Amino acid sequence: MDVPAHPSVDELREAIRATGGNLVYPVCNREEFAMEEAQLLGAGKQEGYGTRRLKRVQLVCESCSQVMSFEVEKLRAGG
Repeated sequence: MDVPAHPSVDELREAIRATGGNLVYPVCNREEFAMEEAQLLGAGKQEGYGTRRLKRVQLVCESCSQVMSFEVEKLRAGG
């Protein structure tokens, strides 16, 4: 599936389903969430200890407030 650089909630859900997953929160088993975009500094050796920004999409559960984070470029590359 072709994932845009700024996916919507539905596009993210379809990308996860295309890899065989299901987008639900493990705490409350709900599928209603808000989306936030974030750029995090890489913290590991592979990320260059703060020299690389990682584009993430974060989903916040509207029921239990759990946050899940997805790396957009990995989704765009097909996992």
